[in-house]
Amino acid sequence: MTNLRDEIWIDVLKENLKHSAHPLSAHALLSFEELEFRTLSGRWLGGACRGHAEFIVHNLLDVAKKREIFGSPYELGNPDILDKKAVRQGPLIAHLETIRPLAGGSELNNIESVLKALKRVVKDLTGHEFRSFTSSTSNLVQDSLNYSYAIKALCTLYRYRMWEPKIFNRFAKPKQSRNFSLELRDAHPLHWKDDSARNGVAIYSDLKQSLTFGMSKDEVNILLPAMRQLSERYAQSQFASPQVLTWCLANSESNHFFRQKDDIISLLPLGKSPRTNRLDIDLHIGLTLRELDIRLLGKDAINRLLISDEAKVPTCPEWSSQKLMAVICAISKKNISAFKVELQRLLDCEFSENEFEAVLDRYLKLTWIVKSPLDKDVSFTHLETLAAIIACIGEAAESVRTKAYWYAKKTSSDNPMFYLDNIENFTSVSRIPEHYLEYWFRRFMLVMSRLVGREDLWHYQNTLEQFEGYRVIDVFRTHDAFNAARIVTAYFDKTPNLVDMQAFKQ
Repeated sequence: MTNLRDEIWIDVLKENLKHSAHPLSAHALLSFEELEFRTLSGRWLGGACRGHAEFIVHNLLDVAKKREIFGSPYELGNPDILDKKAVRQGPLIAHLETIRPLAGGSELNNIESVLKALKRVVKDLTGHEFRSFTSSTSNLVQDSLNYSYAIKALCTLYRYRMWEPKIFNRFAKPKQSRNFSLELRDAHPLHWKDDSARNGVAIYSDLKQSLTFGMSKDEVNILLPAMRQLSERYAQSQFASPQVLTWCLANSESNHFFRQKDDIISLLPLGKSPRTNRLDIDLHIGLTLRELDIRLLGKDAINRLLISDEAKVPTCPEWSSQKLMAVICAISKKNISAFKVELQRLLDCEFSENEFEAVLDRYLKLTWIVKSPLDKDVSFTHLETLAAIIACIGEAAESVRTKAYWYAKKTSSDNPMFYLDNIENFTSVSRIPEHYLEYWFRRFMLVMSRLVGREDLWHYQNTLEQFEGYRVIDVFRTHDAFNAARIVTAYFDKTPNLVDMQAFKQ
């Protein structure tokens, strides 16, 4: 029996359904047709479960209702443990034969070969062979439980494989640096016109939610918030704020406000050896860590592009505070003629009248990338104005080419300036591939660092971000899932940013 609060939530959920009559149904929770309902129609705020599917399973279903909706014991949402007969190859294949592909005429002739491929996916995402999740120990009850969950998780992977035969290629670690994607994430998918990335994000999010269906409340409350913190931290870019960089002008030798690698090592201790958990848990963690891994690789690729000659980011070859202040003074006095002269002297290069006119129409678009909707004042300081102008001035900046990658997607511009010109406000940013948002933000911050004579800080922050990210991955690889989640959550709470603002204030 549902209470009034649950009935209100159910009514809210009903409004987002596309095909199903009721959100508490197998069709709503397991069908491909309701993929968008489960993943793209909103998020629940304030609790461990944010997606519609995991929210329903862990907040609105009791044990009896789970058995009713997830009728087969091979489903992770079904609380029954598979017996010794059910986990054998024959009964398992008989169950998998009931799962039909979306595309007509594409029935599988060899389910055994698909299972072998899915076991390779398990190894790729968890670092462990499938058999390590079904191996025997002295604890027979726990062995039976782990074996049951391993088979249920394998069946879940199989269902998604039937939805899209090459689904796991989307989550594979790219072999070429140009294919490192920043678009793989659990929420807020990019609105590509052809929906290729949007659908890919939906499937990724849906798979992660499905893998939680067999988790207990305690497991959900520990694991999911930690995974969300991890994703959100590296969806952002960790740079010293413009205020900190401005402070550097008067304190050119100071580095004390940055975290050190030793601090990260001490707060993120590694375990003694690789650990396995239940397969559903390790797959959920593995997908999140893969998102982080690919994102770090993507950020590193952009960093390497920006410092190369190919990116044509202006430098200050004979920087001095006097030259910088001359340009700032011209900006403050709104003296365009003096600004042009002093800017060319600072950068030791010349720009045409057309280039100046173009940048004055364009540089403020960086506001919507650099600033936050939560900022009370989104206007640029004089130094930020200068950095924005330099970041996008000239034919050189317009000639840069770098292509955002999404698996199997071919139709998108490779011109960063094209996407910058399409930004009008914070809302329009959601239509821009994250590859280009990162490109412009990092380009802007590189220019800011050069303007205060501290490009070394830009490089150090990038190095620290990479080091921290891979340290977090190693923590999950060497601890049991829930100890790792506690360690990482405590670290994020203690270290919300790689810049130590307390040290900065001192």
